[in-house]
Amino acid sequence: QNLRFTEKSIQGQHGTYKVIVQFVVSKDGKISDIKAETNYGYGMEKEAIRLLKVSPNRIPATIDGKPEIAIRRQPVTFAVLE
Repeated sequence: QNLRFTEKSIQGQHGTYKVIVQFVVSKDGKISDIKAETNYGYGMEKEAIRLLKVSPNRIPATIDGKPEIAIRRQPVTFAVLE
């Protein structure tokens, strides 16, 4: 719903691209240290990072019922049609 990506920026490169983004979820659920693990270009990684920045807080990981910091990976798939 919040995705701002146009296929015009990647014309001629049809297919499915899975962008992997890594980030840290703090004990209070806030997202930080966002970085892309893939590098397809065409603005896909930047858009996936932007989406995570505007997303709501996450439910933090817990160990023995106590919230803990966790590193997460999130795939974002872009389908570029003909």
